[in-house]
Amino acid sequence: MPMLTSFTSVRRILQFPTGGLSITEEFTPKQGRPRCRDGLARTTILGVGHGIECSTESLKVLHRWIAVSIAVALAGLGKSPIAVGQPAGVAAGSNQNVVTEFKGKLKGFQRGILTVVRDDETEVQILLPEDISAFQFNASAKIGFLQRGALVRFTGTFNQAGISLEPVEVIELFQPISGKVPGHLRTNFLPGVYPEVPPDPQQPPPQVARCRVVGGLMGIDGNGVMVVQAGQQSVRVQLTQDPQFQIRFNNLNLAQEGDPVSVTGFYEPPDETRVRGDRVTVTTDRVYGEPPSDVSGRTRKRSRRDEADKGIPGDKPAPVAPNSAPPESK
Repeated sequence: MPMLTSFTSVRRILQFPTGGLSITEEFTPKQGRPRCRDGLARTTILGVGHGIECSTESLKVLHRWIAVSIAVALAGLGKSPIAVGQPAGVAAGSNQNVVTEFKGKLKGFQRGILTVVRDDETEVQILLPEDISAFQFNASAKIGFLQRGALVRFTGTFNQAGISLEPVEVIELFQPISGKVPGHLRTNFLPGVYPEVPPDPQQPPPQVARCRVVGGLMGIDGNGVMVVQAGQQSVRVQLTQDPQFQIRFNNLNLAQEGDPVSVTGFYEPPDETRVRGDRVTVTTDRVYGEPPSDVSGRTRKRSRRDEADKGIPGDKPAPVAPNSAPPESK
């Protein structure tokens, strides 16, 4: 140990990874060096609220006691220290969960369990995520797929009078989820108009605001004006020349065997064929509502009468019946 000539004490701080616990050791040197045997070590256990004075030998015993206590506390919490040399995402012990991420093909679905064949031909059983928004079926649609009352959501720019200031390009189609809607999903599933930036009651309302609109589709006219009943409000927006209708269902009503699936989740080794999903996405390149092709293979052009037959009027939005809008959930 180096000689000390200008310091009156030496302080060493030991940090522990749990509970904010730390130990400060302060040694008072004598005759130019720390007093290791007969010197008095003042030890303060921060976060516990007790000061303990003890000899150096007793301090070593105290260190061992604290280390054992921390290990016991971690075991009681169901945690264990990370072992040196373990790969990332794997904790010490044979029963720790391992994070996994893979792609495959949909094989089947029954009682909350998704069966997927991985790209290496291994069949995996996947328990769906607890958060229903983390399980999604993605596809594209044409206007022929839309029906009056279909649930839609989109983001647009509006002035204080509620008039849309720019055309809307992307419209998501979704279906209601069962049970109570969690608070963090309200702006995705409950009808209404939600500003992206909540208004400040201490400030005047902004002249222009970006808002998320969620509601039931009432109609799209021949000029591309879409009407949505968003709770108690009727919202009219102009669509772009080529709007994108995106299917975002939290179920497999439209899925088919063989659809691509991407999975992120974890499993308990050694059985990697049983996975609890954190995020599961089923995707298809099928386009729903696409006009059928004739015998020659040429695509038949849709008429406004066809649109009206599908429930999407071609001349003007259908009038909103008193009970046609989805009820506003509370």
